[in-house]
Amino acid sequence: MSAKLKETMQEDVGTTRKKRHLELVQGKKNTPSEFFYRVSNPGALAKIGQSYLDDFKMGVKSFAISSTNYKASQQRTVLALASYFDHLFDMKILIITDSPHKGVFEELMNVREVEHRSFPSSDKTVEINHFYHHFDVVDLNKLLALTTSDKPTFDFEVVMDSLIKSYDIVFWDTPIINTQRNNSKVYAHTLNYFESLTIVVSPAVSRVSDVNEIKAHFSSFGVNVKGVLFDNPGMDNDQRTKKASGE
Repeated sequence: MSAKLKETMQEDVGTTRKKRHLELVQGKKNTPSEFFYRVSNPGALAKIGQSYLDDFKMGVKSFAISSTNYKASQQRTVLALASYFDHLFDMKILIITDSPHKGVFEELMNVREVEHRSFPSSDKTVEINHFYHHFDVVDLNKLLALTTSDKPTFDFEVVMDSLIKSYDIVFWDTPIINTQRNNSKVYAHTLNYFESLTIVVSPAVSRVSDVNEIKAHFSSFGVNVKGVLFDNPGMDNDQRTKKASGE
C-alpha cells in the first residue's frame, strides 16, 4: 500500500469517526447520571472533561491514563471521566484496567453483571463486567493473556479490534509507568490502541525532566501524549490538564 493511499484511508476513517462522534454528542441524554454527582467537585470535573470532549469531537475515542506512581488518583481520574461522559451522553463506555478489583473499581465489580463475550474469527472469549448499564469493565491482564511477550497473537488482535469497535469511547487505566517499562514487550502490544495518553503526576514531587522522559518514551511508540494531570484526590478547582512541556 502506498503512503499516499494509506494517508487517504486514515483521513476517511477520521472523517467518518468525527461525524459519528458529533452525532453522539448532539443526541444528549434526557436524564443526568447520578454517578457524576458522586464526584467531590463536579464543577472541576466539567472543566477537565470538556478538554476530553473536544478531543472526542475530533474523532479520538481511546483515552489512556497512566501515572508515575499515583494509582489511586489515576483510577479516580478514569472513573470521573467515564462518569462525565455517562452524565451527558448516551454512549457505550468501556473501562480497561489492570486493577479491576482494587481501589474505586472494587465497588463496581461487587455489583457487576458478568458476560462472556465471543468474537468472530476467534475461539477466545472475554469477560465483560457490566455496571448498571453505565460502564463496562474489562481486566487488562486477561486481555494480555491472549498474547505473548514477543508479538501479539491473532486472537489478541481480533479480540482487541472487535472489542474497541463495539464501544463509543474507551478509557484505559494502565499500569504505572515503571511497571510498563519493566514489562515493555508485553505492554507494547496495547500502545497501538492508545489514541491519547494523560499522565497523572504530583506537582510537589514530579520533575519536569521526569515528565519529558515519559513523554519521549510513549511518543517513540507513536502515542499522542495529551499532557499531565495534577494528582489531587478532591478534584479541586486548581487541578487541570497542562501540556507535558513543563509548563
